[in-house]
Amino acid sequence: MRANYAQGVDVYYQKSGSTYRNLHFHALRPLTMDCLSRFWDHDEKTRNCGFHIVDLACGSGEITQVVREWESLGKKVLSEGVASRTKRKLSVREIPSNFPPIQIVAADPYTGEAYKNNVGVPCFNLNFQDIADGKLPPSEGEDGIYDLVICSFALHLLTDPSKLFATCYALAAQCRWLLIVGPHKQPVLKPEWGWIPWNIETWLPLDYGVNHDHVIERVHGRFFQSINFL
Repeated sequence: MRANYAQGVDVYYQKSGSTYRNLHFHALRPLTMDCLSRFWDHDEKTRNCGFHIVDLACGSGEITQVVREWESLGKKVLSEGVASRTKRKLSVREIPSNFPPIQIVAADPYTGEAYKNNVGVPCFNLNFQDIADGKLPPSEGEDGIYDLVICSFALHLLTDPSKLFATCYALAAQCRWLLIVGPHKQPVLKPEWGWIPWNIETWLPLDYGVNHDHVIERVHGRFFQSINFL
């Protein structure tokens, strides 16, 4: 990917946006499912009031597809036999059949065509600056707040600290939790940017700078809680 970015990240995605695919999907899929299951275990509001997600920098829809698969598997887990066989392969949780469909809002400035082709619905044409400017629409929940924003293989490309701050700060006002999925430990979010690092194993807050990556085959996942919804 470094070679692809030689002319700039924007140029690469403008050229490849309609055909983009995440080459790490084989690891992204189980990692995201595991993170969703742990979030489900601990977040009572989501279990009681519905699940509203932002798929930020959605690419060709890999995260959306994984969320939908996790939801579908969870609603199909009706017997212990099915549950045990499924859980040996992927991390899922039993979701009540009457639980409302998970609401996913996706955004990407380059890959709208690829996303619609793979997922079947359009995404918002929003970049990180748009998010910083408050253009992310409210969720369909009663309070308009999203339960979780998932940013996959993108936030580390925002290398300007001031732009990274503005994006993260704006997200913290609209989303209760943030899951960053990527190829390494970057970016490091400062507390004053609106997010508290979270330990996925203990489900407790961590001090700034403490490693809290959940890793599957070199794909990293990190949870943060918004300071606005403690």
